Amino acid sequence: MNITMISSWQLIGVITMGACIGGIAGYLGSLMVTKRMALMAGALGHLTLPGVSLGLLYGFDVSIGALIFLTLGIFVIWLLQQWTKLPLEALTAVVFASSLAVAFLFLQLQNSQNDRIKSQDENIERLEKEIEDYKSEIREYKEDIDKVKEELMKCIELNN
Repeated sequence: MNITMISSWQLIGVITMGACIGGIAGYLGSLMVTKRMALMAGALGHLTLPGVSLGLLYGFDVSIGALIFLTLGIFVIWLLQQWTKLPLEALTAVVFASSLAVAFLFLQLQNSQNDRIKSQDENIERLEKEIEDYKSEIREYKEDIDKVKEELMKCIELNN
């Protein structure tokens, strides 16, 4: 087992980043509780599902897709909040439900694509079997032709 040692600069960087993330998370958490937005984190987390499903569908990093859709969802919530007088919780619920619907559409697209690939594979297997059947029939016809050829040669020899 190979254990690599980290340098003192890396250790300082890790501790600094951990302290910064902990401080920011604590501040944002207490801010969300005081503004009664504690349940918003779950809804915002579900905004990432369309990005995750696209990442799985097209084979790119799911965290990139999740970040893009989270940013887009937050922007849509902000726009709707600016245009309407609806409460933030209602807007979040609308965008949350929409993102789940889009994610299910993407997953359905992935399932149909997988089914199409599966049916193509089955068609290829069926065609390969048919080709083998045709090859065996051709071999049989060739043997029959060779037999007829031999009989013809015998008849020619007998007539000469």
